[in-house]
Amino acid sequence: MEKITTGQATEIIALFAKKLPLTMLKSVAQKWIDDPSSFESAIATALDVKITVDSAVSKQIENWQNFYKKFFGLDLDLLMDLKKPGVVGRPLNLCDLRIPVRVEGFNRLIIIAKGVSINQVYETGKKNFSSWKWCDGDIESQMKDSERGMVKETYAIWVHDEQEADKDLLGESAEDIKNPQDTESLIERLIHGFKYWSETANHLDVDTYTLCASSRYFDGDVPCVDRGGDGGVGVDGYRPRNRGAGIGARRAVRVG
Repeated sequence: MEKITTGQATEIIALFAKKLPLTMLKSVAQKWIDDPSSFESAIATALDVKITVDSAVSKQIENWQNFYKKFFGLDLDLLMDLKKPGVVGRPLNLCDLRIPVRVEGFNRLIIIAKGVSINQVYETGKKNFSSWKWCDGDIESQMKDSERGMVKETYAIWVHDEQEADKDLLGESAEDIKNPQDTESLIERLIHGFKYWSETANHLDVDTYTLCASSRYFDGDVPCVDRGGDGGVGVDGYRPRNRGAGIGARRAVRVG
């Protein structure tokens, strides 16, 4: 089937501009402006358009399904909607999962499944490889309230596919980072490292520490993760204003 022509696209854009309801609330308009991924999905759905899913992305999603099934006993049928006609594929809206538009250089997809928790990810990892934590009790008891308990909704982020923390963020403290919310949190780093190990039998952060700048312990310190003294995974903490040459965050691309 032939795709839309440039002329047709121009006419549809003009038609959209002409027919845009000016009765739309300001708050609704701003919502679409702030969330272009949902805007694209809504337009594609309204125009009965199916946008094909990148095969490489589909493969990563399938790998995540296998990972969660193998290590956590979770059945995530994230690709089931792709079998239905008229499904929007870019940005991906699969079941309850929304995947952000990929930014150049961010090639590794990280999926955080609904129902998992920091403690569960740490303890499950410990059953498979050497793990160490700085505290005597469980890690979540040391976290701020918003990071305790199970993840409420499945979500995804894009990160750099590198073994070490982002080079340009090495030496920057959590307070130095302009948008710390756009870096990997503790649970994201633990799952990222677990998945990397499942693929390579190696760990992240051989020469660096990942500063989880978007997370906090209840006392204000910042979690950090490294390979650990015995070659496994170590969870430690760092003062938010402290810097270290081998300590840095990992950027994350999120929806919205």
